[in-house]
Amino acid sequence: MSKTEAVSARKGPTGPETGVTDHARMRPMHLFRLFISIVVSAAALCAGVTSAAEPCSRTSPRAGTEVTHTHGFDFIVDPQPVPGSFTGCQYGWIGDGNAPSTMEKVITAYYVAGRVQWYEARWPDRPMHRCVYEGGVIASSKSIVASQCPVRESDAKVPR
Repeated sequence: MSKTEAVSARKGPTGPETGVTDHARMRPMHLFRLFISIVVSAAALCAGVTSAAEPCSRTSPRAGTEVTHTHGFDFIVDPQPVPGSFTGCQYGWIGDGNAPSTMEKVITAYYVAGRVQWYEARWPDRPMHRCVYEGGVIASSKSIVASQCPVRESDAKVPR
C-alpha cells in the first residue's frame, strides 16, 4: 500500500461514489484559517494600530535607564533618543526614580521607521487619550479623545 493510499484509508472513503472528496474535507480548515485572519485584522484596525504584533507591553523601565527630575517628579524615557530608523515602542514613566520598578507607565509611543504611528498617554490627572497618526497628522476618527492629541505626528514624541 502506498503512502497516499494509507492516508486515504485512515480518512475513510472518498470519490464520486461517496460524494466526499479530499478537497471537501479540507474546506473547513481553510474557512477556519480565513476566519482567524479576518478577526486578527479587524482587531488591529479597531485598535488603530498598524500590526497586531505590536504589543508595547513593557511594565517597568529597563535596569540602568536614566532618571530625569523634572516638573517636581522623576521621569524615565526609554529609549532616549529615538534613532531616525527606529521601529518599536518608546515609553515614559513617572514615580520614584530610586525604585524604578514601582514607577507608573504614563506614555507609550509606537514608531515605524522613525515615525510615530500611535501615541497613548495615561496621566493620573487626565483621561486616557490615544492618538493615531496617518500621513503625519492626527486621524481623529481612529483616535480616543483626539482633542488631547498633538495634531502633527512630529509633536507626538514622548517628552524628555
